[in-house]
Amino acid sequence: MLTKLIVRFNAALNAKNWDDVYASSKELMAKRPADFNGLELLLGSIGYDELFTNNTKYSDQTLQYAKQSLADLQAGKDLQTGIRSEAFRL
Repeated sequence: MLTKLIVRFNAALNAKNWDDVYASSKELMAKRPADFNGLELLLGSIGYDELFTNNTKYSDQTLQYAKQSLADLQAGKDLQTGIRSEAFRL
């Protein structure tokens, strides 16, 4: 199940299908928070990058994940992207 979700995430990321990137990331972080909490950083940057194309659809989520990432970093948490998994590559 996790491998399918990682494949889905990678496909969405490569296709710049941000809706599916957000959805699959949320599922990964819910299933294995210690391994995928670093995806907050990616989710926090998507909306920022999209602002340069005048797309504000992801602005609220970007702000939410940016704040969450900052809070986690200030709390001393290690942020992991799941890169240890062979199936998951950014």
